[in-house]
Order: sequence, then C-alpha cells, then structure tokens
Amino acid sequence: MSKNNSILRLLALWTIVAASISGCKVGPDYQRPGVYINSDYTQLDAEKGVTNESTINLTSWWDQFNDPTLSALVRMGVSDNLSLKQYAARIYQYQAQIGVVRSDMFPAFRESGMYNYNKGPGSESQSWTLSTDMSWELDFFGRLKRLTEAAVADMEQQNEIYRDAQIILVAEIAQNYVNARLFEQQIRIAKENIAIQKHTYDLTVQKQQLGTASKLDGAQARGSCAGVESDLATYEAQYQKALNNLSVLTGRTPGSIDQLFAQSAPIPTAPNHLMVGIPAELLRNRPDVRAAEQALIAQTSRVGAAIGDLYPRFSLTGSFGIDAMDFATGFSSGLASSIGPSFQWNIFAFGKYRSNISVQEFRQTEYVLAYQNTVLNAAKEVDDALVGYVNEKERLEKLDEAVVAYDEALKLAQQRYSDGTADFQRVLDTQSNKLRYDLQQVQSQANLVNNVIALYKALGGGEQ
Repeated sequence: MSKNNSILRLLALWTIVAASISGCKVGPDYQRPGVYINSDYTQLDAEKGVTNESTINLTSWWDQFNDPTLSALVRMGVSDNLSLKQYAARIYQYQAQIGVVRSDMFPAFRESGMYNYNKGPGSESQSWTLSTDMSWELDFFGRLKRLTEAAVADMEQQNEIYRDAQIILVAEIAQNYVNARLFEQQIRIAKENIAIQKHTYDLTVQKQQLGTASKLDGAQARGSCAGVESDLATYEAQYQKALNNLSVLTGRTPGSIDQLFAQSAPIPTAPNHLMVGIPAELLRNRPDVRAAEQALIAQTSRVGAAIGDLYPRFSLTGSFGIDAMDFATGFSSGLASSIGPSFQWNIFAFGKYRSNISVQEFRQTEYVLAYQNTVLNAAKEVDDALVGYVNEKERLEKLDEAVVAYDEALKLAQQRYSDGTADFQRVLDTQSNKLRYDLQQVQSQANLVNNVIALYKALGGGEQ
C-alpha cells in the first residue's frame, strides 16, 4: 500500500510539472504594427542613374570604389574599434541576464546546517542538523515565460544595436576617408594657385620695371597670394584632423594610420548608376528598425507579465532534514521530509497590479510609435541621400564645364595683361574665379561620394 501511495504521489507531482511547462501565457502575443511607406522611392529615374532592384547586396559596398586603402581601414575599424567592442560586451551582459530570468522557472534548492554544543554541571550534549529546502514556482499562467521572452528580446535588441553601430562605423570611416582625400586635393589646388599667384606677381614686377604696371598691381598680387597661403594652412589642419579621426575610428592612437596616406590619391569616384531596393525591404535590412521592433516585442511580453500578477502563484515546496546527537555515529537518529503545493494570491493589491498593467500598456504604445517613427525616418534618409546624389551629380557636371572654361580664361587673361591689352584687375578676377571653381569641383566630387555612402548606410549596407 505504501508503494502504491508513493507511485500516486509521484504521478501527481509529474502531472503538476507537465501542466506548468505547457501552461498558457496570459497577455497579448506580439503582432507587428502597421506602417505606411511608399511602394517606391520618389527619386527613381533611370535617366538620372537611379533604378530599383528586388534584391541588392550591400554587405561590402565600399569594395566597389576599388580603393585598397579604404577597404583596409574598414577592416581595421570593424576589427578594432573600441566603441564597437563596447556594444559587443553589452550583448554578453544581456545573454547572461536571460539566464538570471530563466532560472526562476526551475526549482531552487537551499542547503542549511547547524551544530549545537551544550555543557553544564554534570552534563554535556551536542546535536547536528542538516536540511534541504526546495521551492519551485509552477508557471501556470505564463508570467515567468513572458519575463523570459522579454529578456530574450532585450538581448536581440542589443544584437541589432551592435549591427547598427557597425553600419554607422563603416559609413563614418568611409566619409572621413573621402574628406581626407578632399583635403589633399584642396591642398594641391591651393599650392598650384600659389604658384600661379607668384608667377603673376613676378610678371607685375617685370612690368613695373618697364613702366607699364603700377605698384598697385604688385600689392594686389602679393595680397592675393597671401590669402591663398592662409587657406592652405586651414586645409592642412583639416587634413590632419581627418587622419586623427580615422585613427580613433580604427581603434588606434592619432598618427598610427598616417603611413597609409604617404602617397596622395584622388577622391574615390562615385558610380554613375545606383540600384536601390524597395522601401519595404528597410523593415528587414535596417538594424535600427529591427532593434526598435525587438524593443516592442520585449515590452509586449512585459505587458503579459504584468497581467500575470493578477493571477495566483502556485509553487511546489518541500524539505528534507536529518539530525543526530553524534556526528561520528551518523545521522540516523532523526529523519524528516515534506513536499506539497502552495499558492500565493495578493487579492488586496489588485489596484497596484492594474496600475502597473496600465503603465506597461502605455509603454507598449510608446514603443509602437517609436517603431513606426524609425521606419519613416529610414525611408526619409534613403530619399534624402538619393536627392543629394541626383542633384550633386548635375551640379558636378556644370562645375566640370566651369573649371575647363576658367582654365582657358586665365591663360587668355595673363596673355593679354602681358601684352598690355587687359588690366590687372581682369587677371585677379579670373584667378579668383578659377580657384573658386577648382575648389567647388573637388568639394562636389566629395559630396557626391558622401551621398552614395549615406545612401548605402540608409539602406542598411555594411552589416558584417
């Protein structure tokens, strides 16, 4: 009979455990909120070099520039950037937190022991006690499962934040690299213009000696040359700052990557044709959108956990204890054990629990709006980059024409001044316009490439 009772108790225990494992989960299940986005981007125009493709691969978009230095810097940054390593460390923290939360779903055991020694007139005694207490919350209504779901979603959010940081890092490295090459070109243009200015000054000196030019011409030539020399110092400072930025972005001290720039190089060339996907792909390709969704998933689960507080909490508790008067003879003098269910239901705290449910639901609404706003901003960033690309491309074409025209105009102005058929002001004006359009041309080249980089970043490209 005793054996049968033990079997029945064991069957009852496993029935309770099975019910706990397969129990229901109170609260709402996650559903992706609706977001309205256009079926296509507004700047699609094959004639302007922008078309859409159903699928595009932007994993290593920087390689299309065929610039070994840029590719090397990106690899260094992804491998060694310290901020990126901080994001990675945070992922491990949240992974460990899942274990902390999930542990509440399993039995908890607590061991305790005690030794007493008493001595009095003519008497002496001692006792030993060992005991094990067990407590297991049986998650009938899924409160603990919801908390575990939230912890998993929190960890997934950190994964997406890390991936988003990768995309931002790659774009920053590429943009700083483009800027460094831009400053190189500005330095080159300034030095070439200084040489032209000095040649013009020498020409005014010769004409003064011949009596065909005034001292005003020479003073203007010296002033114009000094102005360009002052700009050169600014470009050189900006160039070094760009290199310092690249050093830090690649996890190195300033000056560590300067040897990669021992030889000057042109600004990377932007592609003449860009392929973009469809706006709906942003929901899958952008880590910041996925991170916002994971935050919403976690909060939805926390709503369920808050609702679970309204229900009673059932637990399986038990204890096993042994005591003895003499440790040497073993613990045979006393043995006690107990096991059984218990429940706790704070029915007089329903007001508090319902208020907490409202708090969690309003937070969920906040995360819904944050998710929708992230999607809209993602679509906006793509359109902004496309607008910048299309318009800068047209601007660069006109600047190329202007540079060619002013190259010819300066030669003619210098020749006519030398012949005495044009005044010196004409030469100064032409030199100034040539310098201005030369600088605008390289700035536009950099702007065009940076718009391409911004587009790839907005499309979620660069995730490793």
